[in-house]
Amino acid sequence: ISLPMAFPSIASGAIMTWARAISEVGSILIVAYYPMTAQVLILEYFNNYGLRASRPIAVLMVTISLGIFVLLRWLIGRKAR
Repeated sequence: ISLPMAFPSIASGAIMTWARAISEVGSILIVAYYPMTAQVLILEYFNNYGLRASRPIAVLMVTISLGIFVLLRWLIGRKAR
C-alpha cells in the first residue's frame, strides 16, 4: 500500500536526478575530458567542425531527454489516478 502512494514522489526524484545528470557537462570537461559522453561529443564537434556537425547530435540528445521526461510524467499520471 505504501509503495503505490510513494511512487509519484519517487518518480519526481528520478526526474530531478536525470535532469541533474544531464547538466553535469562542466565537471566532465574539467575532471576527465576523454570519456566521450554525449555532451562532450557535441562540444567537440562544435569546436572542431562547427554548428552544422554538432546540431544532429544535440537534437538527438534533446529528443531522448524529452522522451524520457514525457514517459516518466505519463507513468506518474497513470499511477496517481
